[in-house]
Amino acid sequence: MTPRGSRSKSWGSSFFRGGSPQHISAYVSTKVVWIDFAGYGLFRMFVGYFDESGHDDQSASFWIAGYVAEAPIWFDFSNQWNQALAKAQISCFHMTDFECRQRQFSDWSNEKRLAVIDDLVSIINAHNVYGIGAGLVKFDYNEVVLNGDVLAEGLLLEHQWRRPYYLAFQHCLVNAVSKMAALPVDEKLAVVFDRQREFSAHASALYEQLREDPRWDRRHRLGSLSFEAKTTAIPLQAADML
Repeated sequence: MTPRGSRSKSWGSSFFRGGSPQHISAYVSTKVVWIDFAGYGLFRMFVGYFDESGHDDQSASFWIAGYVAEAPIWFDFSNQWNQALAKAQISCFHMTDFECRQRQFSDWSNEKRLAVIDDLVSIINAHNVYGIGAGLVKFDYNEVVLNGDVLAEGLLLEHQWRRPYYLAFQHCLVNAVSKMAALPVDEKLAVVFDRQREFSAHASALYEQLREDPRWDRRHRLGSLSFEAKTTAIPLQAADML
């Protein structure tokens, strides 16, 4: 995923830990869809794929964003995506490498670049996949969380919240689940995040906390959580473009 500017609207966010909610600025866009399959009724199993950007020290902001869709949609999506990659003679699409003209994109002409990106964007637009994202300015986060009294007062768990990854991670989950209010109570959201060893353990622990937190009345919506590579979980390559 590439770094983003503040192109979506700002909104307040609150932590799930105890005590008074602490608010910082974030930027979010959310859309979710459900479809009526003829003869089968409503099939509303959501699967979301999310990628992160900005965890390096040089980036001024941090983001997690991705797409959510009905489970069957991802099969056709991945098939068309792989066909587009084969046509372009590449094995995996990495937006950073593409924008920086490096590795497998180093010798591409402008014409090929435009053609390939148009093919991939067309695949996204042709499917009922909907974007969810959360981001924050690192300076603001550090001022509120690290340099403030939030950690000192024990409102947050320091090992989880010292990095902004976990706040954005939580917001993507909360916003995806919030769009499932009309679904049967037993319907779940399965989520796949880009594999990052430095975050996955604490993120998994936070996920379990959210699933068991009695203060959140939608906790039952959380299904499986996994961390995969872009080469095997194809929709992560689309999330990388957000």
